[in-house]
Amino acid sequence: MILEKTYSQKVGLSHRKKYAQFFTPEEIAAVMVDWVLKNYSLTKILEPAFGLGVFSRILLEKKPNLEIKGFDVDPIIFEEANNLFCKHPNVNLVLEDYLFNDWNNKYDGILCNPPYFKFHDYENKKALREIKNRLKINLNGFTNIYTLFLLKSIYQLNEGGKAAYIIPSEFLNSDYGTFVKQYLIQTNTLKHVIIFDFKENIFDDALTTSAILFLSKDRDSSKVSFATVGNR
Repeated sequence: MILEKTYSQKVGLSHRKKYAQFFTPEEIAAVMVDWVLKNYSLTKILEPAFGLGVFSRILLEKKPNLEIKGFDVDPIIFEEANNLFCKHPNVNLVLEDYLFNDWNNKYDGILCNPPYFKFHDYENKKALREIKNRLKINLNGFTNIYTLFLLKSIYQLNEGGKAAYIIPSEFLNSDYGTFVKQYLIQTNTLKHVIIFDFKENIFDDALTTSAILFLSKDRDSSKVSFATVGNR
C-alpha cells in the first residue's frame, strides 16, 4: 500500500472524501484477484473504479498480457494512475463516469471497490434512471451508488466471467438492498459472500462495515455460501 499511502499524504483526506476514495488493502485485493483468475479463459479485465489500480497491479504480475480497462472520474488520481501504467500499452484508462459509459462491452473479469457516498452527498437520480432504463429493474430511490456499479458490472460479465466486489455490507439489510438481492438471485451470479464484522475496520478513514462478493456468470445453481471474518 506504499503507493496509496503516498497519494493519501499528498492529496489529503478532504479530496479523497470528495471522490469517496478508500483504498483496498493489498492482501484483500489479492484474494479478490485469485477468484477472478479462476476463469482460465481470462483475457479482458475491467476496473470500474480504478483509483491507483491495485487489482490491475496484482493481475499484471501474474498475467502481464491481460487487456485491462479502467474508469475514474477524479483527474488527479487519473494522472497518477496514468503515470503508474504508462509502460503497459494493454492498460486503457478512461477519465469518465463508469455508470454512463461502456455499456456495450463485456469482460471476462471485473474487480471493483466502488465509491461509497452517504445518500445526501450524492445526486443519484440521473444514475438511477440510467440503471433502471438499461437493466429494466425497479430500484429504490435511496439506492446507493456502490450498488449501481455492482448491477452494471454483472450485466457486463461475459459467459463464464467472474467478478469480485468489496462493498459496504449495509445493502444486505437495507430497504434498497431488496432490489439488489433480487437481481443477484435473478442472474444467479452471486456465489460467495465474506462479511467483515462491525469491529473490523478494513479501510483507513472509513466507518462502514464491508463485504466481499464473489460472482460468476455460469450455470451453477448451488446455494450462496457466507462467511464472517472478525477481529483476532
